[in-house]
Amino acid sequence: MRKTVYVLSFLMMILGTLVHAQFSLFPWYGKNKVHYDHFDWKVYSTEHFDIYFYTKETNLLASVVGILESAYAHYRSVLQHEIPFRIPVLYFRSQAEFQQLAYVDVSTSTLGVAEPFYNRVALTLDLSPEEMRHVIYHELAHIFEFSMVYGRLNINTQVQRIPPLWAMEGFAQFMAGWWEPTELMVVRDAVLTDRLPYISVTRDLEIPPDYGINISPYNIGHAVWEYVFDAYGFSGIREFWYQLRKSTYFSITDPFLSAFGISEESFNEDFYSYLREKFEPFRKYETPLEYERIVALPFPYRSFLSYAMSPDGKLLAGLTINMYEQALDVVLYDRKSKKILNLTKGGGTKFSEIQIDLFKTRNLTWSGDGQYIAFFARTGKYNSLFVYRRNGK
Repeated sequence: MRKTVYVLSFLMMILGTLVHAQFSLFPWYGKNKVHYDHFDWKVYSTEHFDIYFYTKETNLLASVVGILESAYAHYRSVLQHEIPFRIPVLYFRSQAEFQQLAYVDVSTSTLGVAEPFYNRVALTLDLSPEEMRHVIYHELAHIFEFSMVYGRLNINTQVQRIPPLWAMEGFAQFMAGWWEPTELMVVRDAVLTDRLPYISVTRDLEIPPDYGINISPYNIGHAVWEYVFDAYGFSGIREFWYQLRKSTYFSITDPFLSAFGISEESFNEDFYSYLREKFEPFRKYETPLEYERIVALPFPYRSFLSYAMSPDGKLLAGLTINMYEQALDVVLYDRKSKKILNLTKGGGTKFSEIQIDLFKTRNLTWSGDGQYIAFFARTGKYNSLFVYRRNGK
């Protein structure tokens, strides 16, 4: 499921670290953000929230209020923490309207944003009921994180270090209470192929060389917090957040030692053992590395974010970052010759940016005869379907 996917927290983005669900390729760098609509904003206040909505989207208000207050009550109970300020929440009817959010750049795979300067949440609600609940729970978890770490100060620019991304995003995913199948698959495969990263507060995630782990702060971080809960319960979770707060202001060397009485190295060993036991039934199966090789793309391309195999199995159509263009491109990779054909070359005047959901594996597809590749891209306010021949002509 897409997250707010959900966001990159604005705090981490400002400090140069990608956070909760914002994945930005800077397609509008140096340009004004285009606004297609004028929003007639109204405010509905509840016990803990000021909810901003516009007149076109009043029908979801009751659902949003119910989920927000229910999530708040749950988090207050298990974290034993009361947020000392009111929480502004803005919601938009569609992704296209959400991308017109003025105070932060919103990418196509972002479904929500939480930022710690004003502790605001912004959401798009063009979602299924399950996705809508997940996004709201995820973003509200970030507000609780900000409150637990920064308190009434919101954000203190004198902090010694900020909590690692795996802690922020992984906790929000854990508290949302559901594993997306593709995310759990990534964690399982990392365990089975011995690619688990080293978990650190001071160095974030240290992933083994030459191995990428897709959206690792979300899925590996989720697994870390699930382990903490299984090993130490919510009391352990609360204690670790307390130590993370102290680490933020006073640069404590090892919050794991302060919270759990074990070193960072021992925590990693216990975490690895926990996951190996969890996925033990899968060890009898073949691992991907036994029958396939990792595709290494040459510069200026930077790994596949999403891909689809041609019907004849000879070509991979993939979405990748073009470092020259600072944009997504659709390329064809010949598995035998290892040659690459760029089908889109930055899009030119055909579209502004290709649409991608980083939390789904399939963002483009082949025709049945293997002669065409199809994907969605942004044209003005809306998305359009683009179809390219496999020969690029």
